[in-house]
Amino acid sequence: MARALAALFERQRKLTWFGIVLLAVTVVMFALQFIDQRTFGGANIWVKPTRFAASIGLFALTNAWFFGYVRPEQRRSAHLQTAA
Repeated sequence: MARALAALFERQRKLTWFGIVLLAVTVVMFALQFIDQRTFGGANIWVKPTRFAASIGLFALTNAWFFGYVRPEQRRSAHLQTAA
């Protein structure tokens, strides 16, 4: 696990941090499902935000991984500079 995280940080630091923070928020929101029993339309109000945070977090980590496959000269392009 530590080796995979080190590789992600090496490939794209900002996306990796973003993904980690979102997954940490996911854990908090998952716990809130059991603390806050309010519902909307029959479902707990924390279910959808929890799934959303988890999916965006995993998407960010996946993109951080694939960023390593972009050629180094293209990483400096204007399109990727906003993400780097």
